[in-house]
Amino acid sequence: MNHISKHVTDLLSKSGKTPGNEHAAVWVPDSEATVCMRCQRAKFTPVNRRHHCRKCGFVVCGPCSEKRLLLPSQSSKPVRICDFHYDLLSTGDVARCQPTRSDSYSQSLKFPLNDVSDDDDDDDDDDDDDDGDSRD
Repeated sequence: MNHISKHVTDLLSKSGKTPGNEHAAVWVPDSEATVCMRCQRAKFTPVNRRHHCRKCGFVVCGPCSEKRLLLPSQSSKPVRICDFHYDLLSTGDVARCQPTRSDSYSQSLKFPLNDVSDDDDDDDDDDDDDDGDSRD
């Protein structure tokens, strides 16, 4: 692991860039979610597709992730996020946007929202956000 850190440091010093303090969320694998991790009601089928929130990495249904927001640390374009994080970010409640995955999941159960990255994640096709097995 030290050799990776050394290479990252070398690359950063050569490019003149500084490391960001916010990283893209680790996505929950599609296989780990049979229902929406926000509303807990939408069952995923070939017709009712899975989507990933770019803020928390949860697997969510379309109605629970209809909104997009600019996350400059991840993309130059607005990206798909779950309603839970959209509400927090749009009201400026940034402190509650940084919970651990288990905290975020428990928050989704306390506040159900019934209507539920990588730098190269462009989300070019707004209507077809099939998150399949890759991170786009």
